Amino acid sequence: MPTKVLPTPEEFQSFREELLRRKFYEKSARELCDRYSRLRLVAPRKIEGRETGFVYFKNGLTVVVWTTWLAGENRARDSDSGWVIILDENGDKCYTSRQFRRTKNFLPRLLMEAKIARARVRIRPKCRECGTFMKIVHGKGMKSCYWRCARWLDYKGEVAHSLNFDHGLPQEALDYLRPKRKKHRRELKKLRKAGKEPFAAMRKRKRWKTEMI
Repeated sequence: MPTKVLPTPEEFQSFREELLRRKFYEKSARELCDRYSRLRLVAPRKIEGRETGFVYFKNGLTVVVWTTWLAGENRARDSDSGWVIILDENGDKCYTSRQFRRTKNFLPRLLMEAKIARARVRIRPKCRECGTFMKIVHGKGMKSCYWRCARWLDYKGEVAHSLNFDHGLPQEALDYLRPKRKKHRRELKKLRKAGKEPFAAMRKRKRWKTEMI
């Protein structure tokens, strides 16, 4: 297991400035309370403090960056992981990154994932047939996604208009993603060869639940 390395206040401030420069805005504790109250969500375990998050809106989609940083205490939460997610027009999750463990270069890796998610929503493609924005949908593989026309059911038997999830991404993003995916494929192959189930930890992870009324 890699050694835990928590970010310093100075490192987090630099990370924060990079996101704000890209038009993300910081979620306040009040906004978090309002959202969880509206959705009536119950955490799967006790949550320490109020985590700082960042949000970016464009073309009907929302990027949310969870940092593990406790603004009131100016430090990272002792036990947690960073995440980047994308929400659709209804506020439902349509993309979730792999978790970012707090190891060396935690914040630079989280920042790069946030930049790529921001690029995806900024260049959200439109269907070449009807001109409507495409939606993020899940493929057959775990965590795989692609773009598909939101009106695909209207095409009456035709192949749904779709695009690769990397469609339109800048070269910097593609250069970052390519070696990560190659490494991930090697790790999956190694797990299968050892008779282990890939994504086992992800399937066992406790999730937030909707509170019964």
